[in-house]
Amino acid sequence: ATFKKKGKTSLLKYILPFSLFPITCFSQSIQEITPLTFCNTVADANGGVIQINEKGGCLSLSGNHTFSSSPTRGQYEIKGTPFKVVEVMLSGTSLSGPGDSLSLDNLVSSPSFDIDLDSEGKGTFYVSGDLTINPRQTFGNYSGYYTINYRYNEAIGTGSWLIFSNALSQIELLPLPIIIQQNQNIDFSDVAPDPAGGVIKINIDGSLENVSGDSIFFSNGTPGNFSVSGSPNTEISINLIPGTLTGNGEDLSLHTLEHNASATPQLDSNGNLNFNTGAQLNIKANQAPGIYQGNYTVEIIY
Repeated sequence: ATFKKKGKTSLLKYILPFSLFPITCFSQSIQEITPLTFCNTVADANGGVIQINEKGGCLSLSGNHTFSSSPTRGQYEIKGTPFKVVEVMLSGTSLSGPGDSLSLDNLVSSPSFDIDLDSEGKGTFYVSGDLTINPRQTFGNYSGYYTINYRYNEAIGTGSWLIFSNALSQIELLPLPIIIQQNQNIDFSDVAPDPAGGVIKINIDGSLENVSGDSIFFSNGTPGNFSVSGSPNTEISINLIPGTLTGNGEDLSLHTLEHNASATPQLDSNGNLNFNTGAQLNIKANQAPGIYQGNYTVEIIY
């Protein structure tokens, strides 16, 4: 303030008091809201790479994969000092399950790596990434934990990275659709039946025999043959359901079917299985001659 008096000037100086207070920096913490969950996937038999992109969709980067559900990006909340910026760095991992491990990499965050904390010291970010599936991957549930490193992007304190290592990623790989193909029919060939009737049998190697009666066989028959394809190394069940043959006379009952795929059938490492079938056939007394044909059922269960 300046005052004038009797031609003289006086300068009065006033010192306004103020104090500097230390800024309190809150430690950071991370909470997982949703895990990084890939779509339920029927994987290409040759393997490949799938991705959850930043828009929250599943893509096939390589290979022809089929998705049957929606994915979930990893979602996390950081808490710390209001209006500060937290830097994050993501480290990939592998997912473990019933088969070989799956590789999780190319992880990205959205927003991209620098998270602005609001007036309450909170900030949310999302994580997406790529998952590599091996050829002939065993289906089932796979999971693993990747790491989030985080710190204030200013040199507060030591500026050292903090580690959150419980970030979950998971996927369910579904079995390939099973395909069964009949390569060869059961054929009993030419048979002269016992006039009194009886039961004849075709074995899985095509040889014929009488279970009862005294029918005459002029040559070997042909066993049924089937090919099955699906997910590699998968155990299956084979159910053979009897049938009926029809022709010039009374119907013939086809029963007691068998196969040579062992008691615990399993698809091989390429997802394939081949097996033969045999059966028994009831022939009635004085059966009318002619050609008899019919069907039986082969049921494959995962």
